[in-house]
Amino acid sequence: MNKIILRSLCLMLALVLVAAIGLVPSPAQAAEPTASDIAIQDGVTLHCWNWSFSQIEANMEKIAAMGYTSIQTSPIQTAKQATAGYPSNDWWVYYQPAAFRIDNTGESALGTKADFEKMCQTAHQYGIKVIVDVVANHMGNMTANDLAITILPDLRLDNDCWHDITKNTSNYSNRFDVTQYCMAGLPDLNTANKKVQNYVLDFLKECIDAGADGFRFDGAKHIETPDDGNCASDFWPTVVNGATSYAKSSRNIDLYCYGEVLDAPGGSLSINSYTKYMSVTDNTWGTTVLSNVVSAKNESAYFASYHKNTEASKLVLWAESHDTFADKSTSSASDESINKTWALVASRADAMGLYLARPANMSQTLGVGSITGWSYAEVAAVNAFHNAFIGQSEYLANENGIAYVERGNAGVVLVNCKGNDASVSVTAHAMADGTYTDAITGNSFTVSGGKISGQIGSTGIAVVYNTDSCAHTAHDTDGFCTACLVQVGHDFSNNGKCACGKTEIPDRTIYFTNSGNWSTVNFYSWYTPENIVSDAWPGTAMTKVEGNIYSCTVPADAPNIIFNDGSIQTEDLSIPALSGGKNMYDFVTKEWTVYGAEEPPAETTPTEPSESQSATEPTDSTCEEPAPAGINPIVFVIVGGVAVVAAVVVILLLKKKS
Repeated sequence: MNKIILRSLCLMLALVLVAAIGLVPSPAQAAEPTASDIAIQDGVTLHCWNWSFSQIEANMEKIAAMGYTSIQTSPIQTAKQATAGYPSNDWWVYYQPAAFRIDNTGESALGTKADFEKMCQTAHQYGIKVIVDVVANHMGNMTANDLAITILPDLRLDNDCWHDITKNTSNYSNRFDVTQYCMAGLPDLNTANKKVQNYVLDFLKECIDAGADGFRFDGAKHIETPDDGNCASDFWPTVVNGATSYAKSSRNIDLYCYGEVLDAPGGSLSINSYTKYMSVTDNTWGTTVLSNVVSAKNESAYFASYHKNTEASKLVLWAESHDTFADKSTSSASDESINKTWALVASRADAMGLYLARPANMSQTLGVGSITGWSYAEVAAVNAFHNAFIGQSEYLANENGIAYVERGNAGVVLVNCKGNDASVSVTAHAMADGTYTDAITGNSFTVSGGKISGQIGSTGIAVVYNTDSCAHTAHDTDGFCTACLVQVGHDFSNNGKCACGKTEIPDRTIYFTNSGNWSTVNFYSWYTPENIVSDAWPGTAMTKVEGNIYSCTVPADAPNIIFNDGSIQTEDLSIPALSGGKNMYDFVTKEWTVYGAEEPPAETTPTEPSESQSATEPTDSTCEEPAPAGINPIVFVIVGGVAVVAAVVVILLLKKKS
């Protein structure tokens, strides 16, 4: 009997000890943010045109807070020449690649492969997916209709990899002409060639391994499909299907692809020959809406039919593209007109909305990310509306100067194409009776007697629906909406509340290292050209803190800043979101760091930062590992005590037996 008791007690002791060990606090693990469940086609994408990977990463929190579900990069292939330090006017270089691999030369203004991988990691932490722009139709030239000397020799020296590069496309209604000749003198790849296809596919796999979730194919219209008769090829099934299978097997993701197909494919080819493999752009729809918004023709800005003659779930829409901005077709349109157009674009059902992050100006350096119209509060409200009504029906209408889109039976976006503030009363075609709130102004709207009635605010846009809480997608640790940091135009009371419900965020201090030894240090900060934070140029004098460190105070949401001495200045800078909120910029190194980040103790040997940790990232000031949440010290002591008692009993029994 004693043996049975002894064995039982030993078993009890072992179990208790295991339980006690399990309760010993282990090193804390950072909780991973939950990734967004919104598919790329169902969401809204910010086109970070010309932005460096580090600039995209620095703005990722704001991008997520604004309700964007994906970002799109410029082409990341090795370009035919260096781009670091060049102005934004040289953006076209990215569309003349020299190889099918991620540029890791150190000469790209976008950054290195490691920078891209790090950006993708940060994007995924915020639930943001990454689309890479791919140039697969052509490569770079030296002059028109020749091959750049920097093109990978294995391709450049193989005549079978090229179409007749002496001929340019001239007849856009002829598919052979469109797919077999050059676009404006750019050497056209023979995309039917297996070597070319394998190069493209291998590049897509490299991007997927690095964190890409989707691809935009530049000039897709100029690459033949299997339905193209005497110029047909299997490029799309080989490349897209191959990359899709690889993404599923390697990362278990559903790869997203869309192609740039401007206007009709040409000839008698149906757009369905492309939509078998990818979504496509409907450039004409957005361009027409913008034109009517600019012309204040609300009666023409609400049309429901698309030009691509395919379902909306296969379409990508925009208010403007990088091409229309760069060729000055849309660059003269105001941010207000772009955002009114965006309200009509992104409130549509099923189509993916693509918002171009306009550069502040085309003379700024490639790689700079400008905080422009994409970051305005009305855009955040439209994005949140888009995401809230995924899968619900739509009804487009126009009445009394207002173009509007109803979604389901509980939401509507109204746009006053002819102006801004407006008292509206328009027909409710789908919305149920009730009281609703404009997410931009907080104004109440009512639906009664078949009418939608309320007051549109100063943006000319109303985003009307009800939510249980703030409609935006991201909040900080105190519960404040991070999208509501866009505070321009809000009237805060003494208790820090705006009539619309937004909460005022305290000002923050920005630091500057005067490594240029200027005699005077100023800062010039702004939201938009019309909303300046500092004094007029050259701005407000900064305060000396210590040594050559200066500081200034700006609103928490102020996005742009220039440091200067009245004549010498930095470029237009976007204030990043760094830990501790003490952003510091160095004039010589041109890098943002954190002012006052603690250095390691003198007796400690500094270690190299890991690949996933920036060397400038502030470290925790304590050497103790915090106990994980949920561990109760009292329970730990009790369980430990039971373990000790059990051990004593076993020892006594063993002693008695002996």
